[in-house]
Amino acid sequence: MKHGLKRIATCALFAALFAGWPSQGLCRKLPVEWGVMAGINVPGYSTDATDAEVKNRMGWQAGLFASIKLGLVSIDPQLFYVHQKFRLHADDDTYRLKARSVDLPVTVSLRPLPLLRLYAGPVVTLSENCRRMGGGHTQQVDRVRSTISYTAGVAVKPLRHLFFDLRYNGQFRRRKHIDLRDGYRLHDLDSYSVALNIGYLF
Repeated sequence: MKHGLKRIATCALFAALFAGWPSQGLCRKLPVEWGVMAGINVPGYSTDATDAEVKNRMGWQAGLFASIKLGLVSIDPQLFYVHQKFRLHADDDTYRLKARSVDLPVTVSLRPLPLLRLYAGPVVTLSENCRRMGGGHTQQVDRVRSTISYTAGVAVKPLRHLFFDLRYNGQFRRRKHIDLRDGYRLHDLDSYSVALNIGYLF
């Protein structure tokens, strides 16, 4: 029931964002642009624990964004669904972990050139569902990312509607204790990711 409610809440959030997103007519009156983007991410989960080894796998993300332009600066709220995964070798066992989250980055951008945007800002992870697969069964485990993190990156727009976005997502602090069930706890998990997106401006 709890997982079903989380899925409903996530869908409702996306629906509300679509419903309240600026119309094209409003964007003509205000200095606002908006669009969609999607791409791949390469996570960098690691731990100092001597009894554990982490091997990362490529993930993906997709989302919506708006950009409120104020001269050479803009404020850019975004909403992303992020899928990441990695393998954990611990206690002579191998676990596959998948982390699915809904992220809300709010960045401030500098636009020194019409085709270039440099940005940075905080990221709020609104929800995260992390599952461990191994031994023939699947279990939900503690979240592997912090609620508040940060992102920084660059976006290049070679065409009127098309742009490329390269970003770094980092954590302010390690996750000290993660309960992976069956009596095993993972300590001092650090994480970051590098993401490459292709976007379309409406």
